Amino acid sequence: VKYILAGGKYADFFIEGALTNGFNKKRLYKFKSHTDAAGIIRKIYKEDYMVVLKASRGEHLEEVITKLKG
Repeated sequence: VKYILAGGKYADFFIEGALTNGFNKKRLYKFKSHTDAAGIIRKIYKEDYMVVLKASRGEHLEEVITKLKG
């Protein structure tokens, strides 16, 4: 895992856990909207990267993919 993007009501806990376990702070991002998440992915993405989106259905992360396509 090269980067972690966290959003939603548990984002702070997720980021805190990553930091506690030695994850590089410069590779952690917190997003507030699908547009923010898409912008971060565009900024950090390299051609050989794999992006995995994981959240509960209520977060509607498919909207991030819609924004990336548009």
